[in-house]
Amino acid sequence: MASAVVRFLLIFSLLSVLGLESIVAQDPVFSQFYAAPIHLNPAFAGNTDDPFISVNYRNQWPQLDRAYVTYAISYDQAFPKYNSGIGVSVLKDEAGNGLIENTRFSLVYMYRIKINDDWSAKAGIEFTGAQIQYDWGRLIFPDQLDDIYGSVSPGGTPYPTSETPPDDPSARYFDVSFGGLAYSRSFYLGMSIKHLNTPAQSILSDAAGFDNGLPIKYVVQG
Repeated sequence: MASAVVRFLLIFSLLSVLGLESIVAQDPVFSQFYAAPIHLNPAFAGNTDDPFISVNYRNQWPQLDRAYVTYAISYDQAFPKYNSGIGVSVLKDEAGNGLIENTRFSLVYMYRIKINDDWSAKAGIEFTGAQIQYDWGRLIFPDQLDDIYGSVSPGGTPYPTSETPPDDPSARYFDVSFGGLAYSRSFYLGMSIKHLNTPAQSILSDAAGFDNGLPIKYVVQG
């Protein structure tokens, strides 16, 4: 029975992926998501009356040279007198051994409503200030590639590029996310909507029409 369920889930997942027109990877995800709750859904802020502090580290594909490395620290706490909770988090994500660095500072607020003796609901909102930094000098463009020698000449000198570097190889943006949660003593169901304002991340001044902003991400929990 268990093997049949596993086969069904694998087939269903495969068909779901094949049925998508596109897949966009955009945010770091922690496998131990229960140890980083407010990164998953701002409505999880204030799950405990006492302060909750989490420190997270992720090294994806460690056989590659620091392909994706993420650090995060967060604090959240409930204030039952006000049916509220607050949270603060800092996250730094490095891709390509520091080729792209994304640093995010977030403030979270949660409000709780008691529906009846068994069920309660929570809504949370997250405000984030972020900076994405590109190491422009390490980027390789098509006009630097030689058919035989690649991007470096036989003498050991990188081929030049005609691409003009930006005045500032970093972009700063403001981000807003929202989350909801309904729960009882034995069950919960939640949904978070990330990047509601689809902030732009481009460092190029002539990127109008090409940068559609960070796509909205929907996450369901249960």
